Amino acid sequence: MSAQVGQVGAVALMDTIKAKISSINEPHKGYQDDLFLLISEIVHLENQHAQSGMNIQQKITDRIDAYGKDHCKKAKQTGE
Repeated sequence: MSAQVGQVGAVALMDTIKAKISSINEPHKGYQDDLFLLISEIVHLENQHAQSGMNIQQKITDRIDAYGKDHCKKAKQTGE
């Protein structure tokens, strides 16, 4: 039963995050989708961490760094 409650809470969390992201102005096409994907991956890593006790700090740092580089590259391509 608690797994279902947790899953419902996770869906509600992601719905809330998606709604907030959709209100952000896109500096380039696909920015909102990319940001939602990044946050989804971080939430997934956090969930894995909670279940297995893995060290996620470096994994999250790597994902954010990659996202930042990709965002800068896209911004340069669109001239923004």
